[in-house]
Amino acid sequence: ARRHLHVPATVLAAREVIIALLARDLEELEVTERLGPGVVVDADDRVIEVVTRSELRARGAAARHRACYVAVLTSGGELVVHRRADWKDVCPGYWDVCFGGVLGAGEPWEAAARRELQEEAGVDAPLELLGVGSWEGRDTRLIGRVYLGHSDGPFTCPDGEVVEVGTPQHFFENPVEERTKLFLRQIL
Repeated sequence: ARRHLHVPATVLAAREVIIALLARDLEELEVTERLGPGVVVDADDRVIEVVTRSELRARGAAARHRACYVAVLTSGGELVVHRRADWKDVCPGYWDVCFGGVLGAGEPWEAAARRELQEEAGVDAPLELLGVGSWEGRDTRLIGRVYLGHSDGPFTCPDGEVVEVGTPQHFFENPVEERTKLFLRQIL
């Protein structure tokens, strides 16, 4: 005789949450490792070591790395802002004013900026270097370059790292969460 085991609904719900979290972590790992290794650099931007993206993140502030940022303006001069996916390990779900990310090992700066813009926004645009700098925080140290591009889209966000795109004017004209409006008021 077979016995049927009754599993409480709360256990089944917890199982679904765990499966969803594992799927999210796997998706993030696939995106991270697909990009290949990154580099640890010294304060003068000299390469010290080539490591996996996972290792770069795991080391935190102990692994100074290279990152690029691309601010995009529309033909009307409006800043394009976007919301990061909830699965991102840095600032998940936050609104951002620049597309960008970590450079791959041996990847030229502008090529990385173009790649990030294409992956995150789905657009290609001529880029202008605005500046170079370094930043040190509690969990991160980096050397970065900021670029400016111009595009009216369409912003297709093909890699899933960006889940919403718009301009501050768009958000003020359409219904959005109050915290989004507060954020936009702070940056304007």
